Amino acid sequence: MELLKKADNLEYYVEKGFSPKYLEPIAKNVLWKIRNKWDDYNEVSHCCRFIESIRESHDIWIETHFIKNGFKIVGVLFVTGGKVDLDRIFKVKLPCQFQDDKSITISYFHIVPEVRGIGEEWLRQIVIPYYKEIGIEEIFIKSSHLKAFSLYNRLGKEIEAYTTQSDNRLYSRKGKVFQIKI
Repeated sequence: MELLKKADNLEYYVEKGFSPKYLEPIAKNVLWKIRNKWDDYNEVSHCCRFIESIRESHDIWIETHFIKNGFKIVGVLFVTGGKVDLDRIFKVKLPCQFQDDKSITISYFHIVPEVRGIGEEWLRQIVIPYYKEIGIEEIFIKSSHLKAFSLYNRLGKEIEAYTTQSDNRLYSRKGKVFQIKI
C-alpha cells in the first residue's frame, strides 16, 4: 500500500490487488439506492464477479485506489491493465482498441455521500498523474451514473452509449463509455 497524497483529513492510497474491505463505499451506495428506490442494480455483487473474472486471468493486473478518512474508507476505484479485452470487461462493443501497455480501465468508482465532490480532483491530481508517470496514455471508464457523465466528458470523450436492464429487470439503465487521453 502506497500513500499518494494527504489533504484535508483525507489520505489517498493505491494498493496492488484487491481486498473485500474496499467494497464499503460501493455497499453504501447500494443501500442508498435501496432506500431511495433508485434502481435494483447491486454493484457489490457485480463488482465481486468482475474481480473474480480478473483474478482468473494471469495477463490482467488490478490495483485499488482508495481514500481514507481516519479509519473509514470513503472512496474507491479499481484500475485494470495488461491484456484487457474491453468488449468482455465492459460487455459493450467498442469502436477502439485497448493497448496492453498504454491503456487502463477504471471500474467501480464510488465516493460516499459525506465527501462527494472530490472525484474530479482525485482523478486529475492523483490517479491520472500516477498512471501517466508509468507510461499510460489512455483510460477507459464505463459508467451508468448520469451525474458523472459531465465529469468524464470534461476529462475525455464519450465513445459509446448503451442500455442494460437492472438486476430484476425493473429499470433500464442508460450508460456510456468514455476514453480519456493523458
